[in-house]
Amino acid sequence: MQLTSTNLYKSKRQKNNNISETSTLGWYSTEMANDLAKFGVVPRKTSTVDMPILNETVMPHLIRGMIDGDGCVSINSTTNKISCSFCGNEQSVTHLRDYLVSHLHIFNSKIL
Repeated sequence: MQLTSTNLYKSKRQKNNNISETSTLGWYSTEMANDLAKFGVVPRKTSTVDMPILNETVMPHLIRGMIDGDGCVSINSTTNKISCSFCGNEQSVTHLRDYLVSHLHIFNSKIL
């Protein structure tokens, strides 16, 4: 595979009195994009892609990737409760909730 281009981005940001530096490596390839599209990895798929049900050994990895890409995990420092959220189309969010309820016995989950 030949990469069309690679870029290294550096940035700094300040929060309170702390400055943090980050680096991001990006690469671009039409060939890679076309190969991924064969597997349904295309831009703006939120409204067209459903959550697949895979082998039990890989489902945790899929869910972690979904939350990493379109979700959030946070801890309330006052109550010490963990909150997890995920954004996606209604069908994907419903399937994710149903899977978590049936496998992790998570209750009181809402779709907003």
